[in-house]
Amino acid sequence: MKRWKEYPLLLIRRCFLLFLAGTACILVGAAGFLASEDRILLGLSIVLCIGSVWKGILLWKLIKENRYDTVTGVCVGISLLPLRRYKKVRVMDANGIEGTLMLNKKESIQIGFCYCFFFRRGSDDILTGAGFADWHPIITWGLKC
Repeated sequence: MKRWKEYPLLLIRRCFLLFLAGTACILVGAAGFLASEDRILLGLSIVLCIGSVWKGILLWKLIKENRYDTVTGVCVGISLLPLRRYKKVRVMDANGIEGTLMLNKKESIQIGFCYCFFFRRGSDDILTGAGFADWHPIITWGLKC
């Protein structure tokens, strides 16, 4: 069994925040039920709690079984593809090797920033016509280089 230090801090934090959000939802729902006997708020908060905790459990399994890949580097180029759901992002690692990732258009990426992408390994990714995977990162983390 690995120690806590061997797991990526960002993934552990994301997992912890999912569990915390689930707990907060159930507490708000219980307070609303006790204050005004609002069963709908309680029911919705239970559903949100179950969903959040379930997502946290799945993420924890992913972390514990080491079923993720990490891509770290500086963003050196972004190409928006017309009429597509994704954009092509070029990332250069510390060794000067440049790689291309196909990311969702909604991902906020800027040129010149260092990024660490965590991808789920072994998922059934959709292959586009160009042969690139339309990946959805678990977490994207960036800071100024």
